[in-house]
Amino acid sequence: MRLRGLPHVALLCMLAVPAPLFAAPKPEKPDKEAPGLIVRMRSIDGLLSDFDYLAKLVGKEEEATQARKMLENRVGKDGLAGIDTKRPIGFYGTVGPAVVDSTAVALIPVADEKAVLGLLENLNMKAEKDDDGVYTVQPEGSPAPVFFRFANKYAYVTAQNKGSIDKDKLLDPAVIFPKGDTAMLSVVGRIDQIPKGLKQAFIASLEEQMAKARDEKLTGDTEAQKTFQKQILEGMEDLVKSLTLEGGAVEFHIDLNRKTEEFVIELSLAGVEDSKLSGSIKRLGDVQSLFGGLPGKDSAMSGLIHFSLPDKIRQAMEPVLDEAVKKELEKETDKTKREEAEKAVAALMPSLKSGELDAVLDVRGPSSDNQYTAIIGVKIKEGDAIAKLARKAIDSLPESERKKIKLDVAKAGDVAIHQLDLTADLDAEAKALFGDKPAYLAIRKDAILLTMGPDALNAMKGAIALKPQKGKAISFEMSMARMAPLMEKESPGATKIAEEAFGKLKDADKLRLTLEGGDSVKLRLSMKTQIIKFGVLMDEAKKK
Repeated sequence: MRLRGLPHVALLCMLAVPAPLFAAPKPEKPDKEAPGLIVRMRSIDGLLSDFDYLAKLVGKEEEATQARKMLENRVGKDGLAGIDTKRPIGFYGTVGPAVVDSTAVALIPVADEKAVLGLLENLNMKAEKDDDGVYTVQPEGSPAPVFFRFANKYAYVTAQNKGSIDKDKLLDPAVIFPKGDTAMLSVVGRIDQIPKGLKQAFIASLEEQMAKARDEKLTGDTEAQKTFQKQILEGMEDLVKSLTLEGGAVEFHIDLNRKTEEFVIELSLAGVEDSKLSGSIKRLGDVQSLFGGLPGKDSAMSGLIHFSLPDKIRQAMEPVLDEAVKKELEKETDKTKREEAEKAVAALMPSLKSGELDAVLDVRGPSSDNQYTAIIGVKIKEGDAIAKLARKAIDSLPESERKKIKLDVAKAGDVAIHQLDLTADLDAEAKALFGDKPAYLAIRKDAILLTMGPDALNAMKGAIALKPQKGKAISFEMSMARMAPLMEKESPGATKIAEEAFGKLKDADKLRLTLEGGDSVKLRLSMKTQIIKFGVLMDEAKKK
């Protein structure tokens, strides 16, 4: 699909946490109950149940049964003798000042200690117990022995550093497996637990590398361009320093909730309390978007992005924009056209220099004839000046082009709505998608809005009435069932497959991706498990 004869606009954006970020960190307060790294995993029985659930969901129960039998044959009847398959598995570790003095301990749930020892002996790994209760085994082919001890219904297992499982250093399983965390897999790292010496060595190396980059990669033709590139590099350096010195918990979770039928992947980062990094992350959660309330119940796909460049980068970008515009204007030899272009630039420049991007795309439908309505919105500054300039530009168009535009065909509040005939500019695919009805354009004081499709006018009136509200930095949502008609060309039968996968289950077809701030900056992908079924069925249909 393409739009012929319409201007194409390229936007180069840099997503960054608001500056300033870099400041001297507060003194570290090591917490013995919070190791530098924790990994926890659902119980063996839980993981097998997840496997069975997914197999049943996609109609592969027979294959799952065969896979289970193969696993049992490999492991043997007593393969997990002594292991408690109903409790979670874990791992924790710390980073030592010299790195080689780091520790790593695995937690294996134990139901019967004697059975575990018997299992090891059957595997030709007889465990020798010392006076302190620590067992030592030497796996065949391993250069180092493995040590473990039984405590708290777990086997604490480590290698090389035997002292990491001394009685007074063992962590309570409740620290590794807190109540409420039922994720399939969780990984929690603590940047604030990394020794200061290692952080300082990393920062020294970073500063050296960034200094080289500034010397070698400032390729701009003008001083303004070089200054802009320098500010970008310095912004990146400050961000990495801030994460190193002020970063707190980094968490990664994967969860399959069989009760709610939801699959979630989540990554988050928190800053040290009261640091500038934590303040920046909190402000990211307070962003106000002009379009936060736009996506509706009938949205097939919607995407919203809202971020601002750090002040230093934005200020360095301004002279670069001025130079680029001046260079282009000088190419125009017609005095009248150049003056008109200068007016246009003057109206648009405040929006370009703001360093802020607040934009939305919402596609609604399909209608009864499988057509969609699209809404595009972009935040601007000095919209009245842009609207006034647009009217003058329309007056100067050739008669054939002016006929395609009807001004003031409707109003929403005090905002005028204009009608555009884009029929000649749409190819066959676009016409099939949006129909051949008029598109509509409106310029608010703070936004430009464009709608097209069978319900374009009503969609425009609703968009104009929107008020700013708290939103996420990035938000994307797709309804697979509503998008299925669009897939028919490449995947015939997609609509029927969607009906089979989702049925009448509410929101079962929704895939969501968000990035937001608050107590931590969090990237989250979530979907109902029926989407997995839809994907498998689509793949099978394509093979057939």
